[in-house]
Amino acid sequence: MKRVWQPPLFKSETKGHDRTSSGAKYHAFVNNVSLCGLHSQQTDEFDIEVFELQIVAMPELACKKCLKKVGIK
Repeated sequence: MKRVWQPPLFKSETKGHDRTSSGAKYHAFVNNVSLCGLHSQQTDEFDIEVFELQIVAMPELACKKCLKKVGIK
């Protein structure tokens, strides 16, 4: 069970590809579903993940619900 930290991606109707929101927080995804339950996406299709060590160092970048589920405060 690999945990991946990624921002949620949204379909851009005008640009024709997936994008992130400028204020998006990183979410912890396991089996393509965020631990907070708000997002699902194919995490292996995008190379935009950060290492968990970076999330521990800067928790303000991540979803509070995902942080709590992982045990990072």
